[in-house]
Amino acid sequence: MSGNVTKKRGLKIKEVSRSSEYSGIDQNPLTHTRFVVRFNEGKNLLASDVLTGKSDPICFVWFGRSTESPDPDDAGEGYGCRILRTKVCRTTLDPIWNDELVFPLDASEMSSWSDMKCVIYVRDEDEDVKDPEIKTYDELGMVVIPLADFIARGKALRESIVRSAEWYTLQLTPKTKQNPSGMRVVDGSIKLTVSLVLGAADVETIRTQVRDNAPLDAASAPICQRPPSLAQQVQAIIRGVPKRLSTASADRRR
Repeated sequence: MSGNVTKKRGLKIKEVSRSSEYSGIDQNPLTHTRFVVRFNEGKNLLASDVLTGKSDPICFVWFGRSTESPDPDDAGEGYGCRILRTKVCRTTLDPIWNDELVFPLDASEMSSWSDMKCVIYVRDEDEDVKDPEIKTYDELGMVVIPLADFIARGKALRESIVRSAEWYTLQLTPKTKQNPSGMRVVDGSIKLTVSLVLGAADVETIRTQVRDNAPLDAASAPICQRPPSLAQQVQAIIRGVPKRLSTASADRRR
């Protein structure tokens, strides 16, 4: 097992710029609303290399509309890329990535959040013997995280919603075909910490939408009860009042 697998390294953050929904890596301070996926580790992944009995796992991550079907082969670097990726962990079935990928969310249209998803492809990277710059990939599995489901099930803090250090079982990818010999074509799981952070620059915009779309019975809450945090209010709206939120957003655009 190689050194970059057995030792945890400093966290590397890759972010898609706020100026464009999918515009590359942004080094600016993180003040906007964002969807964050931290890749902790994986375990018992499929062995893709017959010679070593191991794999070289890497994760390709896409975030966008639920109606879209991303292709991990569209991944790139810098401006214009639609898919970000973690580092590669060489020769292991139990990788430790310790990478964090960040995607922006449009805080002015909270109604769109219930129609978004994060798709994670776990792949085995192979380098060409003659030219290491040429790389090919084998599918090890995938995870799909609908944003609405994440918000509903996550732990709401003051200005963030979090699901911390949870294991996600890998599923078959669309490109993976069932092996006629009956051998396993997907195996293992990955440990992720996923969070939705309400950015400081967007707090007033979010509060306005929360006030406009609060449940009708919110005013009847006991005065002695501790007021819910902004994240808890957002969670309540996405959980139970999606139609009212969608209607209010449409009215604002008229």
